[in-house]
Amino acid sequence: MRIRTGRTHNVARMVCLLLLGMAAGADAPAHAAPPVVVTDNGEVRNELPNNQVQYVHEIALSCGDFVCNLSFRNLEYFDAAGEKDRSEGTVGVHFWPEQGQGWYPNETFVLFADGTPLTLNGVIKDTRVLEQGPSALVETTLEHEKASVRLRFAYRPGQEGLEVQVALLPAKGGAAPVKQLAIDLSCYPAYYTAWNKRRGDRWVVTPTRSLEEPREEGLDKDARTWQHQVREEPLDLAQEHWLFYYDKFFNSAEGKGRGLCGLTFLPQELQQAQVNVSDYEIVTKLVGKPEQRALGFTLWQSPEQDYAPQLERFPQVAESCRQRLQEGALFLPQSLVSFDAAAEARSLQALAALPGFEQLAAQLQAVGQVVARLQAAPASMEQEQAALGQLRAYRRAVWKASRALPRPRRVLVLEGGHYPVWKLEEAAAGSDGDLLLDKSYFSTSWRGDRLTTFPATEAEMLQYDAVVFNNVSATPLRESGEALLRQFVTKGGGLVVLGGFYAYGEGAYQDSVLAELLPVTMAGAFDVKRLPAAGAIVPGAQVPGLLELPWEGREVVLWLQDLQPKPEAVVALHAEVEAGKRAPFLVIGRAGEGRVAACAGTVYGEAPPGKTEFWNRPEWPAYLAAVLRWACGQTGT
Repeated sequence: MRIRTGRTHNVARMVCLLLLGMAAGADAPAHAAPPVVVTDNGEVRNELPNNQVQYVHEIALSCGDFVCNLSFRNLEYFDAAGEKDRSEGTVGVHFWPEQGQGWYPNETFVLFADGTPLTLNGVIKDTRVLEQGPSALVETTLEHEKASVRLRFAYRPGQEGLEVQVALLPAKGGAAPVKQLAIDLSCYPAYYTAWNKRRGDRWVVTPTRSLEEPREEGLDKDARTWQHQVREEPLDLAQEHWLFYYDKFFNSAEGKGRGLCGLTFLPQELQQAQVNVSDYEIVTKLVGKPEQRALGFTLWQSPEQDYAPQLERFPQVAESCRQRLQEGALFLPQSLVSFDAAAEARSLQALAALPGFEQLAAQLQAVGQVVARLQAAPASMEQEQAALGQLRAYRRAVWKASRALPRPRRVLVLEGGHYPVWKLEEAAAGSDGDLLLDKSYFSTSWRGDRLTTFPATEAEMLQYDAVVFNNVSATPLRESGEALLRQFVTKGGGLVVLGGFYAYGEGAYQDSVLAELLPVTMAGAFDVKRLPAAGAIVPGAQVPGLLELPWEGREVVLWLQDLQPKPEAVVALHAEVEAGKRAPFLVIGRAGEGRVAACAGTVYGEAPPGKTEFWNRPEWPAYLAAVLRWACGQTGT
């Protein structure tokens, strides 16, 4: 939710919008589709029985009625002496988690390199969100001594199914290149039948035939035990490019199960394919052509129960999936796909009067040439990474140059407890349109600490000039958010932290990137201390750009964070905690090229007679606005 307060100058606002458009890429459509919300829940460590440790990194995708959870697991096995014996790296895709099975959520597919399964002693790493909003793109890497494989998961609003690409990364350290890539995909329409002693009726439909599980004469649906059999059927790649999986007994109007699912692939990428149908698991084997470096396919699943109407419409669904898979740019980041050099050049004219404009124009020309080649023909991973690196460098350069313009500054406020008391909105309202606030809401519960939103990509991050942590813990940032925040601040962005029971030590800042960025050190948990008496705010070192208010000794703080300034930091305000003893109240400093301010004050307590809580001083919003402008690089040095 954006809060725009105050009067905005039209010219400045137009310049701001132009620059935000350059930072984000293509202009938004007139009637934008609902965004894809990507929630990165980070990695969780679980100790399991039998000397096992599991690390699970979960990412959820949602858009309208579409819900899909991605689970990236590393399972480590230890012997009695505590030495790691082996490991497993698996990927699970779970559609509509409350709606049954379908694609096997624990290990949806197994990857093979020249016949070697990469799950055993493979490691999942570098899981990250590449894009969210107009489309979603999630990436991870499965590393094995035999091969390293990159997996990408793509989703666009309104589409049915999740697109998946498995691509071999270049061999490292002189290892022999892999000649053939293969995939086994597992699904369980409806229940884990045999495991639960339930007899189903499994079927697979292709464009040309229906394949049923092998069964005895007079199939007894009430049988508790039976002979397990598997039917192995090669697929005709000239005619069979999609599969529909269902259980005729459970996936019916009268049945009790859900989990209808389907698969679409590109036959031209495959040497052979096979489906194994049984009363329990259905496995589809895809074997790539020799030297085929990437395989793409679509996982589809329906939340509906009755298979008949879904089977009737699935050929059209599969055709739309096939068309998307044939798009060369489907698994490319949208920043590359949507790059428009002409539009970028027009937007860049907003900076024409600034020193260094010619260098930016030359940088744009070089980026345009690289991206044009990438858009015209398939590229290697190295070429893609090089193009992304050049584009990001250009975006950062434009963002940094734009900070010299007299334009409104855009601030992302992470809103925690007692937000109204801090009077950030009043600070923005009194800034004559110089400050625009976007808000993300912080909450905590038995499920953990969460933010409603946080930038998932650098392009999103570069929409802002500063970020404010208003009594918010570091936990929701996870690894990807911390990396983005570090890069944003060290490259010139601003960071302001306001105290409270969820900030600093209580907010686990000391175990996060904030410990590196902030100009203070923290005492750890329970660092919010009630002062023996109301502590008067007194000025410290003068800071160019900050208001020099006449603090008169009537303005007090009653609860203070236990912080100590780092050697290179400057204490702009002190609090008199005892007679002759002062503690930092507002500390400012640098983190790389960025400006950082840490306020140890909290908005707790009630001032004694004759005194005023610092946040209730009439001039406080103006002072806070000055801090924000300083952090945004708008004032001072």
